[in-house]
Amino acid sequence: MPITSLADAVIPLHRLEPDLGDDSDLEVLREIVGDARVVFLGESAHWVSEFCRLRDRLTRFLVREMGLSAFVLESGLPEGLAVDRWVRGGPGELGEVARDGITYAMGRCEEMHTQLQWMRDWNTHERPVSFSGMDVPGWCANPGPGVAAFLERIPAKPGDAELLAATKLGDPARGQSPDAHDAPRIAVGLRQALTELVARAETTGDQLARQCARSALTVVECRDGGLYPAPGRNLRNETMADNLRALLAREQRIVVGGHNVHLQRSPSFRCLGCWTCRRRPTTTGWANGAALLSGTTGMRHWWNASKPSMPAPVAPMARCGCMPS
Repeated sequence: MPITSLADAVIPLHRLEPDLGDDSDLEVLREIVGDARVVFLGESAHWVSEFCRLRDRLTRFLVREMGLSAFVLESGLPEGLAVDRWVRGGPGELGEVARDGITYAMGRCEEMHTQLQWMRDWNTHERPVSFSGMDVPGWCANPGPGVAAFLERIPAKPGDAELLAATKLGDPARGQSPDAHDAPRIAVGLRQALTELVARAETTGDQLARQCARSALTVVECRDGGLYPAPGRNLRNETMADNLRALLAREQRIVVGGHNVHLQRSPSFRCLGCWTCRRRPTTTGWANGAALLSGTTGMRHWWNASKPSMPAPVAPMARCGCMPS
């Protein structure tokens, strides 16, 4: 049936806040998502309070009512291991765990803390939900967290402590973009050492250790050759796609939060949405594909990204408390 007006393509939301009453407006997710193994929740800007609250609300519904078992964020995978331990009942203070375990400052706000607390509380049930990052570590500037996470999982060898020290390149939040013309380059010896670390992980059979080592090497590749080393390539998107494939070997269905620029289906940018639609081998679990729900500034309606429509603009969005100054 052709869409003749905006009303044909959008469904008004009752509210943004989670767990405050009637969720009947979310029942449409059953039709939109279906049996997809991956549900992408996109946002047109990070650090927007409304997007964070709505993502929390959607995630709770998807976990509680539709059985999704993992929440994945556009954040460093190695750092996120500590957050996963916390939501499963591990030790630590929420603010500190979120600040250190979620990169790009997205763990420094009340909205993210509220979602993580709900996940921890939910995990007292029989069907737990996990947390995972999918991005490169250290804000794409510091390989240290990837090496540290690797070394926590693999038996120690001589030289490990020296390698870890060499990869700690300072506070990435205060550093330069890896694409900056005057950004310092990585010594050749460090790149070779991290290449050997990836090979070492592969001999152990520890897939998560391999992901941590590979992500650390990707940071070095970004520092050496930039985020876009060749036409059609994006090192962050490649890393996130590989990490999602690995996660789906462990989890049946996942919800993924990230910026629209990474989740859309633009083949020219090699985004995750494009990757999931075009590369769905049944051996890695992509046969049922993915559902994409994309948010834009001013959104207070559903936008099913498979329909050619845009939501009507409403009140301006509020800055989330974690937005870097």
